[in-house]
Parts: sequence; C-alpha cells; structure tokens
Amino acid sequence: MIHTAEGVTTGIVPDETLPHMVYSSRFASDDRLFVTTNYEAEFSYLALYNVSSGIFAPVLSIDKTDLTAIHADPSGTFLYLIGKKGVKEVMYEYNTATGGSREVDCPCTSISKIHCASSGTLYILGSTPTRPANLYVLTKGQTKWRQLTKHSVPGFSEQELSYPEVVTYPSFDGLAIEGLLFKPDPEEANGWTIIWPHGGPQDAETFMFYDLFQLAAKMGYQFIRP
Repeated sequence: MIHTAEGVTTGIVPDETLPHMVYSSRFASDDRLFVTTNYEAEFSYLALYNVSSGIFAPVLSIDKTDLTAIHADPSGTFLYLIGKKGVKEVMYEYNTATGGSREVDCPCTSISKIHCASSGTLYILGSTPTRPANLYVLTKGQTKWRQLTKHSVPGFSEQELSYPEVVTYPSFDGLAIEGLLFKPDPEEANGWTIIWPHGGPQDAETFMFYDLFQLAAKMGYQFIRP
C-alpha cells in the first residue's frame, strides 16, 4: 500500500484480498513505483504502479525465476534485480525509460548486496559454494568484473573444497525439486551422509558459501541440502 501527499492510502494491486507477496519496491519518480511481487503468478515479477492513474501492470518476468530484490542507480533509470532460479541467483538490469532488460553476467552464484555509484559503476557482495563473500566491481562501459577483496578459506584452495552437484527429487505431486549434494574427496569419504532439511517455500538453499558444509565434506561426510 502507498500513502500519498494528499493523505490517501491505497493498495497497488487490483485486488488486495488475493494472497500475494511484495518483495521489494523502488520509486523511479513521484508517479512511478516499481515492485517485485507474485500477485496472481507462480513466480514473482517486476511490476509498475502508476500513482496518478492507479494502474498496476507487470513489466518484466523471467521464466521459472523469482525476481526479488530491487536496487537502482542514483538517477532511477536503471534497476538491478536479483532473481532466484532454482538454487542459483542471477542479476538483471531493467531500463525504466525504455523497458529494455538484460541478464548481467556475474562472478557470484549468491548475491548479498548491490550498489550502483553515481558514475554508473556497479559493486556487488557475493559468494560461490567454494568462495566466501567478496566485493566485486564492474566499471561502466566494461564487461569484466574485478575482485576487490580476497576473502578465502585459510589453508585450502577453491579446488580442494567441495563444489556441490545439483540433484533433483520428486515432491508429493511429482514436481521436481532441486537440492545440493556436497561430496567429500573419495580418499576422505567415511560412508555417512548428513541431510540438512530446510523449510519453505518462501526461501531455499542456494549456491552460497557455507562453512559448515565444507567442514563436513572435509571430515568425510556426504552432505545434502534439499
């Protein structure tokens, strides 16, 4: 819901009684509000609400991807969206002036934070299953990210850590659900498996760094994150 300068409080979707979630929001101007929501949809998408007309309309949806967090450049022209597609997170750029969008190649599989400087330079904080969270920068006009920090696991290279395998298993209705399987080095395997059950469906385990899983694999355990 929004509260206008005239003192009017109103909902942004056509029917507020329908169950839905609004994950993030950003004003591109006084009259245009962008939100990510799953209103009348299985996966969340980017929508635009026009304050003066009261019109709500989807503007960007990605197949089998939940668009969640919204980050914007200082001018509000470009929105940077974090999308969750299965166990991986991806980043998209949306141009509020033209309606154009593109996927942004990213050095991380899990994104914690995005910041766009006034110069157009992008900064992200993110991790992979074998690399803890680090800062990366993408200078405007360039295509290659540069790693700014070197946060790593002391005593081990990335190649010595366990990179998870994506596995699937059927739900009660036959829907295939993804999970992550961490395998120990064959010479260190002890024959035991640890299962890490996770609630949902509002959240899920993703391709992020988690020291506990790497420790278990190094101790010889096979570790599965459903």
